[in-house]
Amino acid sequence: MYNPTNFIITPYDGGVLLQWTAGRGFSGSTTSSKCKVTVQYSTDGFNYTILNTPPYVVRDLVQYQGTNNVLYHPNLINGTPYYYSLFIFYEDTQFWYGPYYPTPQSTIPQPTLGSPFVSGSISFSKLETNTRINPLHEIVADVIVWLPFSRSGSAQSIEDTLNLIKPTHVKLNVLYEHYYVAHTTSAQFNRCIFNTDSFTVSKGTIKNKVATIDSSYSGRAKILGG
Repeated sequence: MYNPTNFIITPYDGGVLLQWTAGRGFSGSTTSSKCKVTVQYSTDGFNYTILNTPPYVVRDLVQYQGTNNVLYHPNLINGTPYYYSLFIFYEDTQFWYGPYYPTPQSTIPQPTLGSPFVSGSISFSKLETNTRINPLHEIVADVIVWLPFSRSGSAQSIEDTLNLIKPTHVKLNVLYEHYYVAHTTSAQFNRCIFNTDSFTVSKGTIKNKVATIDSSYSGRAKILGG
């Protein structure tokens, strides 16, 4: 129960990889119960078996009881044997246990053994010029354009121009107020048939009596033209 298991050491080029599974303080230990692990080493086979005797790979490393752990011991001398031991302290028993020895008990790093780490690279590309990052709240602005019916075909080019000059965080809602331009006289129009409730004739021009924008328009938009 107290004993750590799967204590394994693996040599590499200039380092040793250590792995173990912590034991449990007693049968009632929960998954949230903690322990402390100290790993000691030596190159002569002595002192590493006595608790709290340097040098250390790690001292008082906190982990949960019954969980696995992996630790890399770097900057070692290739061709030199290294001996390891592990001690463990359980918070629910308040006792140190050990030493525990790995399999094998010692190992020798070699330059031909490579590294336990996988190397790679990460590349980043610049954002394209048309990439847009929206703010948390996009601003919507109403724009009213007074446009003669004879120029209705210009609506798209007007919207394109407005979108070029607007701030990037603003969305435009373009509304059109259409009107007639008459190249004739008031007297001639007076003899024509049109809806007098909606239009009136003034100086040769038919004008709207009632705005064609619906009642939801707040009147705060910037009016272009007219």
